[in-house]
Amino acid sequence: MDDPLLWVNDPGWAHLADSAGWPVLYDITDDWTAADRPAREHARILANERLLLQIARSVVVCSSALARSRDRLRTVELIPNAVDTQRYVQPQPRPEDLGPGRTALYVGTLHEDRLDVQLCRRLGEQLDGQGASLVLLGPNALSRENTELLQRSRGVRILGSRAHDQMLKRTCGTPMRSSCRTR
Repeated sequence: MDDPLLWVNDPGWAHLADSAGWPVLYDITDDWTAADRPAREHARILANERLLLQIARSVVVCSSALARSRDRLRTVELIPNAVDTQRYVQPQPRPEDLGPGRTALYVGTLHEDRLDVQLCRRLGEQLDGQGASLVLLGPNALSRENTELLQRSRGVRILGSRAHDQMLKRTCGTPMRSSCRTR
């Protein structure tokens, strides 16, 4: 490689970034320093984050809260999450694996730090009693036990990962917004 750049998102890779000798971009999309972890693991996360903030050529964050917390330590660039609205202009057919009926849809990584598994289980059961379902779409990083718990729960379906061009585009007849419901 003529001009490599190491893009790091997980602070667990801080020592590779430090030893590689390449310029580093630290992309903070989650505040892992706030994650509920055992004391030793939390200390390791904090140390790795400090190292990455010291050695990275650039640090980017996706939220103003992350910008405020990290900007105290060094200069960061805020690149907010966004939506490619052109992908949602034309109505698309309802994906078959979404299932029939009303659907509450979560799109994102399935991870214990982001997803309240017990709440999802209870919500799925309530929705099932109303002829609806909770669909979880995205990479599954849940423990085997939590995955199995959700798979056994009435009214909950885990669809797994999907390529960007296969993501749900639009499942209702009006422009996509938070109040949009599937038919």
